[in-house]
Formats: sequence, C-alpha cells, structure tokens
Amino acid sequence: AFVVDLLKAMSAREALGLRSATYDSASFDGRSSVTHVERLFAFLVEVRRRCSKCGTCTNDFEGTYLLDLVSAGEKAGPSCITDLYLQACAPRDVEWECGSRACGGGLASHSEQRCLATLPNVLLVKVCGTGHAEQQISFPDLGHMVLSAVIYKGRMRGGGVRYLCASRGPDGLFWMFDGAKDPWRP
Repeated sequence: AFVVDLLKAMSAREALGLRSATYDSASFDGRSSVTHVERLFAFLVEVRRRCSKCGTCTNDFEGTYLLDLVSAGEKAGPSCITDLYLQACAPRDVEWECGSRACGGGLASHSEQRCLATLPNVLLVKVCGTGHAEQQISFPDLGHMVLSAVIYKGRMRGGGVRYLCASRGPDGLFWMFDGAKDPWRP
C-alpha cells in the first residue's frame, strides 16, 4: 500500500538522521529502532501459533503500520470495522516452520491467531469497499479509538483512480475533500 511504503520511507530517513531509539521487543521493517513515525502509526500484533503435529506453541509480536481487514471482509461481506476485526482474530490454519525437535524444523500445519497487542496514536485500517465505519471502534482489552478520517478509493470512467477523503472538522462533523472542488459536508 502506498501509505505504508511512505511511512517506511519516512521512518528510514529519520533513522538515517539518527532521530531514533533502539527497541528490541519487535522489528519494524527489519529494524529494531523506532522513530516518531512508529510512535504515531506503528503498533504490535500478537501472533500465537500451535503446531498441529507436535503441539508446540509460540507467541511472537510483529510490528506493523496497517491493520489489514480486507480478507476478513471478503469472507464476511458487508460489515462494520469492529466485526471485521473480530473475524480477523479468529484462528486459521497456516503452514509454518516448526522450531521444535519433534518436527525436525520443517514446515508443518499450525493453527494461528492474530490480535492487536497495542494501539497506535493514529490507526490506519484497510477494508473492502463494503460496510460502514463506526464513529468509535472498540478493541477488546485495549480500549477504543474515535474515527477521524476515511479515505475512499474509487474508479473513474476513463480507468483512472479517484480518492475522496472524509475528515472530522473542529466542529465534530465530517467534511468531504476530493481535490476538485471546495470541501463540503455530506
């Protein structure tokens, strides 16, 4: 996604400028350092895996910038963000390299479950084009976040792409921006 690539590039530039701190608990884009970009946009996802062959369990944390709920939306159909998140947290079967001696370190079927371990200051969520966005999104054991903006991606007749942004103004109401005309309220 363009936004994630932009955030990674900004973070790498900050790290090159020595505007970062060491963080050994998780890796962000292969680096064990964090910048202001991670402080604003990054969060940790807890990943639990259980080997179906030997029963070995692992618990890892992955750093990321985007909560991708597209695959959950494709399975569930039109839904709200909270429902899509809970669907994405459901256990699923994956092939993963088992680190136990019983499996010999090879690929084996695992049951995997992912959930948010932390919340960022600004949460970027990618969803399908169906469903609706709630004013507040609740995450079990983490609290809630207030919706501040939504970016819609649409197709134009000539095959191009058009973006439309709905952003909450200081009055608490949403304003629409598309770059072609003055902002308006829906």
